[in-house]
Amino acid sequence: MFRSITASIQQSLSQKHPPIILIVGLRQTGKSTLARSLITNSPSQLFNFDLISDQTEFLNQNRHTLAEFARRYAQHTIIIDEVQKCPEATNIIKHLYDQYHLRFLLTGSSELKITKHIGDSLAGRIKQYKLYPLSLKETLVQRDALSESTPNPTYDLCQPIISSYLVYGSLPKLENISIDDYTSH
Repeated sequence: MFRSITASIQQSLSQKHPPIILIVGLRQTGKSTLARSLITNSPSQLFNFDLISDQTEFLNQNRHTLAEFARRYAQHTIIIDEVQKCPEATNIIKHLYDQYHLRFLLTGSSELKITKHIGDSLAGRIKQYKLYPLSLKETLVQRDALSESTPNPTYDLCQPIISSYLVYGSLPKLENISIDDYTSH
């Protein structure tokens, strides 16, 4: 799915020593989907902090196991989904990033929690991107009514979808279902 911020995030990820990437936004805007779609040509490891087992696996580290963890994932991008659910992971992320230069891509929906717990301790290491619901251009690209390379859609192209925006909103999940199925959401 086309998202306008993809190219900017890919540019950050392509640096020799990229910053820790943090994608924040409302629930159901496609943060997890975007994170996974960004890492298609290289190995990745996903930790979903909605799952206690993933939190435990990530947090259960000491000095020796951190070195082993770093060796195991040296060529990977580590994706941590819903990072705000485990603020104690911040020190481990910071250590792995500083000492072993591991690559991290984090997602989270609670910007206040993230800013309070993660932003301060990862200051200078993190680049934050905000993912909003679908824009008119993103919706038109999704519907094959516009090319990704077109700079701005015209009013005539946007007019038919503005009324559906006003009624149904612009979350990606809703864009991909039929009108008959809206009542079940």
